[in-house]
Amino acid sequence: MVVCGQCFDTALLNRVHETIQRQPRLSRRALSRQLRQWLDWKSLNGRLKEMSARTALLRLHRQGHLRLPRARRGPPPRRVPPPLPSVPVVRGAEPGLAQ
Repeated sequence: MVVCGQCFDTALLNRVHETIQRQPRLSRRALSRQLRQWLDWKSLNGRLKEMSARTALLRLHRQGHLRLPRARRGPPPRRVPPPLPSVPVVRGAEPGLAQ
């Protein structure tokens, strides 16, 4: 079967399944990194396609072809920058006044 442009045959699905069985604490992220390396899954610029590997694993999981480890957490919390400290207004001498 083809998922995200890659062919996932029985041997590859078995390899993913065996990896999950041997390493039950393996995260989904780490598993997707292994998958992209096994497939040498690269974009046009030569970088490994991590998001495509993650998407493919999730689709295969949702279709029932494999069982992924539980997701550890949701997306990281949005970082809100701390408020800027208040700075007193500095006024210069008015023109024409001698000091």
